[in-house]
Amino acid sequence: MLRPPPPTFAGCAQRYLDCGLHEVAAGERLSEEHQKARLRIATQLVEAGADPDNRQHGCGGTPLHHALAGGYVELAKFLLTAKADV
Repeated sequence: MLRPPPPTFAGCAQRYLDCGLHEVAAGERLSEEHQKARLRIATQLVEAGADPDNRQHGCGGTPLHHALAGGYVELAKFLLTAKADV
């Protein structure tokens, strides 16, 4: 099966990067493959400049809050290494 090329985020506005990181952290937990994809996308977003402490959704939570609430341990670890504020 051919895989699509990885997404690139160069040139995206900051708010889109930040919203994308929120969405990655707040999505439903499905399979292990989905969790790995979630981590890859989060890594690419942060590398492109997404702020791991953003509160773009207006709910008051950060991507780290959402990752912890969803049980995404690997994503939470990644966000902490990306300097997310606990």
